[in-house]
Amino acid sequence: MIDPADRGVLRCSGCQTRWHGVCARPQPPDMNEHTMVNWLCETCDDNAARRPIAKNDSETQRFNAIMQQLSVITESMATCNGQIEELKIQMNSQSQIINNCVTDITTLRNDNEKLRSKISELENKVSVNSIPNEETQRELLERIRRGKNILILGAPDDGKRESDIQLANAIVQHLSPGITIVSCYRIGKPRTDEKPNPLKISLSSTEDAIQILKNRNKLCRNMFPDIGIRADLTPSQSTHLDNLRKELQRRTANGERNLTIKYVKSVPKIVSTDNPTTSKRTRENDDSPKRSDDLMQLHVLY
Repeated sequence: MIDPADRGVLRCSGCQTRWHGVCARPQPPDMNEHTMVNWLCETCDDNAARRPIAKNDSETQRFNAIMQQLSVITESMATCNGQIEELKIQMNSQSQIINNCVTDITTLRNDNEKLRSKISELENKVSVNSIPNEETQRELLERIRRGKNILILGAPDDGKRESDIQLANAIVQHLSPGITIVSCYRIGKPRTDEKPNPLKISLSSTEDAIQILKNRNKLCRNMFPDIGIRADLTPSQSTHLDNLRKELQRRTANGERNLTIKYVKSVPKIVSTDNPTTSKRTRENDDSPKRSDDLMQLHVLY
């Protein structure tokens, strides 16, 4: 037996066997208190080396939880990769659509430039061809000025202006009540025969003059015998109508029948009354009075 009080004795912390210090195997590296308390004999030291290390349950659970999270993360990453691939496909499709739109926009821009060029050419042609000469401008202004006038033919002339004004008011109110006369006077050189000079009536607007000319066939012959009403035409308009009348007479003499002068889009023309299409079109476009050989649209130059 080894005396436990022997200070040179080592006790194995594993099997609790006492050993003389000189006999102890393996020899402790030093003799401090920590080494003396935790020393293992050769037998216990070999068993400890061969014994598997026990796993801590809590650390195992943490490890398993981490591995499970890693598995979820891996699956999520795989899903994200799939979605990224789908987005790449969609982006490629959108890129193709954008490229097509850019091509279409380029084509539209080119077409737009061509249209602008053509419009510019047309504007230049219209600008060059639409500039009236001085004679045309004077004719236009004269028609505008005369557009508010009407002429009363066959009005008795007693030499008194008051009588002319009274007769003119009576005729105007008879045909179109409410229209106001601006001025009234005789025109032309003094006549040597008994035929009175025409009486020129100026009204407030061209519309008033047209209204009276449209209603002139309603003039009561018992009240106003031998009275005629016509538009105040320019010399150019009168010449044009005279030429139309002469042409109408010539064509009638050559055997053509049922011809008359009608206004087509405000321009007097010789048309056939036997052509239903022409007659219908003429009625649709005719904004002149029934006796249309005296009235012309002011702004039409012919």
